[in-house]
Amino acid sequence: MKLRHQIILLAALPLVALLIIGAYLSVVKLQEMRSASATQDRLRDALFLTELVHVLQVERGQSAGFVASQGANFQNTLPQVRDTSDAVIARKAPHLADLRPQLEKIEQVRGQIDRLVVSVPELAGVYTGVINELMALSKENLNDQRQANMMRLGGGVIALGDAKEAAGLQRAAGAAGFGAGQFSPAVFQSFLEKGAVETAHLGFATVELAELLTEADIERALSVSGIDEMRQAVEAAGPGTEITGYSAPEWLARATDWIDELRAAELSVFSEMSIMARSNLNWATALFAGACFLTLASLVATAWVAMRLIKSFDAGFAALDRSLLRLGNGEYDGRTYEKEGKTEIDKLFAAIDQTRAKLFKADQE
Repeated sequence: MKLRHQIILLAALPLVALLIIGAYLSVVKLQEMRSASATQDRLRDALFLTELVHVLQVERGQSAGFVASQGANFQNTLPQVRDTSDAVIARKAPHLADLRPQLEKIEQVRGQIDRLVVSVPELAGVYTGVINELMALSKENLNDQRQANMMRLGGGVIALGDAKEAAGLQRAAGAAGFGAGQFSPAVFQSFLEKGAVETAHLGFATVELAELLTEADIERALSVSGIDEMRQAVEAAGPGTEITGYSAPEWLARATDWIDELRAAELSVFSEMSIMARSNLNWATALFAGACFLTLASLVATAWVAMRLIKSFDAGFAALDRSLLRLGNGEYDGRTYEKEGKTEIDKLFAAIDQTRAKLFKADQE
């Protein structure tokens, strides 16, 4: 192999190595950027799903109160609540294709509610089935995280959502009990069970969301809503006993205030997760751009050095070849070295000039 080809090969090796390493780093950073972008998309989907869950929970509670009171309560507000639910569904209808059969069941049960031909447990079952489907999709999005902090916050907001669902079911049970004037044994048992489930999930949520949600925050929200007073009244009265001093609309208002507090806490966690996801995406994008830039800059710099090296080799050795040929032909009027050489080729020219001078002198003598 010629020396020139060896030099070209020597220059090509780091270029190939840089290309491989740069391509690998760029692909890794691209995957991280795509993952961060997908996390943002999943977070937006989860936020939408929890919003839909929230409005359907409100509709379930008012529907239960409407049926339990035989249409006396919530006849004016229930249509407004349904309009709110429909507006949320319409915003992302194409994404709910898999849930279309469930949503059609809600449309059917709405007609039964208006005609008062459905029981509270039956309508609650329909609403709860759809809500559980939506919550399962939301949990799937929240659990599919890569960063430890995001996973922890995701677990906390899932627990918070479960607590809110338990509170929503208790709201429906309470609306039925207060609407009927007394709690049947089945409704009373459901009322207590949902309260216990809510407390358990809130305990887990405060552990996972220690920096965003504390027991003091929960106690403050309970105090603001005033729901504890009515819960205690139900527990004290027991099943089958008339509860005086409270009405179904009052219970629903307090329970809704409490659930709204939980929703506000849920939204604050989503806000924190969105900030983290956006920061992760920005960082991943910057790293990807940096990896691409460094790879490209390294390739250009290495290629430039290689081209300079090959060009210097070709020019230098071509000049040496011509100088030696002239020297061999007895032509002593060629190049005369005039400066101190710094490169090996310069030193070779210096040696040729010395040889030329001596041969010229010898020839003259």
